[in-house]
Amino acid sequence: MKLKVLRRRLVTWLAVNFGWLLLRALQVLARPLVVDRRYFDDLRRKKRSILIAVWHGRILYPILTHSGLGITPMVSLSRDGEMIAGTVEKLGYRTIRGSTSRRSKDAMEEMIRLLRQPGEICAIMPDGPRGPRHRLQPGVVHIARRSGAVILPLTFRAERPIEFDSWDRFNFWKPFSRVLLLYGEPIEMDPQGDFEEQSEYLREEMVELESRADRWFEI
Repeated sequence: MKLKVLRRRLVTWLAVNFGWLLLRALQVLARPLVVDRRYFDDLRRKKRSILIAVWHGRILYPILTHSGLGITPMVSLSRDGEMIAGTVEKLGYRTIRGSTSRRSKDAMEEMIRLLRQPGEICAIMPDGPRGPRHRLQPGVVHIARRSGAVILPLTFRAERPIEFDSWDRFNFWKPFSRVLLLYGEPIEMDPQGDFEEQSEYLREEMVELESRADRWFEI
């Protein structure tokens, strides 16, 4: 058991201390194409609190391109989450630890308190950490309704993608591919509105944004 724990700690240490360098190298080997960034920039200029929403399988490029902006993502308490949290903190992020299965209420309350401050930016993967793919967990709408933050859907797609055979179809890109970063229109959540209707509307908008990105290089 002790050897198993030591091995796990070593893997985590290596992932945290060298993984972010590999990600930076991967970023350099991408040819960026950014579309509708004005939505993000306009909200920041107005000091609006922003809750970025990205499907689990499309998180990698957005993480790299938004580093150093003081964004706070929610990261699960799992072993994978431990490595992810350490890696993104190396990239300049703060983190809130929690997921639908562990510490969910405390993590949501922490994010709500943060987003009630003008100009704060948080991020969440609403179908994580275990899916199913594109199933919207209620936390993202709950946080937006209570905090007053604007939800900003975000996704990416590579011209020459590499897609894992995993539940989330995790994406990254082949070297020197064009990589599209696509922002969706900001979505306001009325705290008095119907929760289920708002959740379904957000899910549909995020699915359509991803579909739009997937079709981009076919034109």
